[in-house]
This record gives sequence, C-alpha cells and structure tokens, in this order.
Amino acid sequence: MSDYEDGYLAHQNTRSHSSGHRDAYQTGKALGSLLRGGGRVGGGLLSSVGPVLADMLAAAPLLVLAFLLTAPLDFLGPYGSLPRLLAILAVGYCFYALVYCIKGLAVSLRLRGGWLWLLPLVLVVLAAVVVPALLLHQFTVRVVPNVPAVSAWGLPLVFVVVAFFRYRFLTDYAPFYALWAYRLGYGWAKK
Repeated sequence: MSDYEDGYLAHQNTRSHSSGHRDAYQTGKALGSLLRGGGRVGGGLLSSVGPVLADMLAAAPLLVLAFLLTAPLDFLGPYGSLPRLLAILAVGYCFYALVYCIKGLAVSLRLRGGWLWLLPLVLVVLAAVVVPALLLHQFTVRVVPNVPAVSAWGLPLVFVVVAFFRYRFLTDYAPFYALWAYRLGYGWAKK
C-alpha cells in the first residue's frame, strides 16, 4: 500500500470517527431534550417521572423493612396476596411518616436555636440514609462477588445523594402525604 493510500485511509477513519462522535453528541442532546421537556409546555419525561422515581428510591429501604416485619405474619395470607401487600404498604408508610415526624422535630428545634436539633437530625439521617446505604453496599458485594471495592460503593453513593436531597432534611418541607406527621413533630418542639 502506498503512502498516499495510507494517508487517505487514515483521514477516512478520522472523519468517520468524528462523525460518529458528532452523531453520539446529537443523540445525547436529543435524549436530554426529551427527558427535560425541551422547553415545551407540560415538561418532559424526567420532570414528571423523575420525582416519583426519586421518592420510590428514597422509600425503598422502608418498604423492605416493612416486608421483613410483615413476613412472619401468616394471617395475612400468601406473599403475593392483596392483604399482605396492603400491610407492607401500610407499615412502610408508617415508617415514612416517622421519618418526617423526626425531621419536623429537628427543623423546629433548629429554628429555636441551640444544638439540640442535631440529635434528631443525626438519628433520622442514620436511619433513612446511612444504614440503608451500608446495607445496599453489602448487598452489592454479596450479589456481585468480584466487583472492585470502589465500584461497590457506586450504587450506595447514588442512593445517599438521592435520598438526602429528596428528604430535604434541613428545610421546612414535607410532601402532602406526610405533612401531618411533619406538623406533629414540628409541634412537639414548639411546646
């Protein structure tokens, strides 16, 4: 092969590589626009589904805990039955409300001043974020035994970030389905 042909083929490969890069860039832009909503009225897929997925991810450890607590209750029927599923959801919701009750207590104590608000805050962050992340790490290591140590922390760290920012531990906020529990905890510190 002559030097001319070598140079021509090298240029052709470079051009196809750059067009492949450009195509991937355009595809990524289009996907991002779809997920964000592209500025259209009504939002996109991420703006409507994203918060629901984040809530589900943040509440997943509470649902697993509810499943473990209701598993020995034989009077609920088999595992796929409606009464058992409703019991799991009810117990999981009670734990979710407890998280927001303690958060309300922490926020109210924080607004009053002093350092006492750190105790309920640390308790609720440990129970709702740190312990589930450690359990998720152990689950990852057990399910994928040859995973590198650094990679095994990837999913737990994503969970920590999503859960911490989803619960908004330091702000005066609660979703409407846990607002009653938040107000209850908030009111306890006001007395």
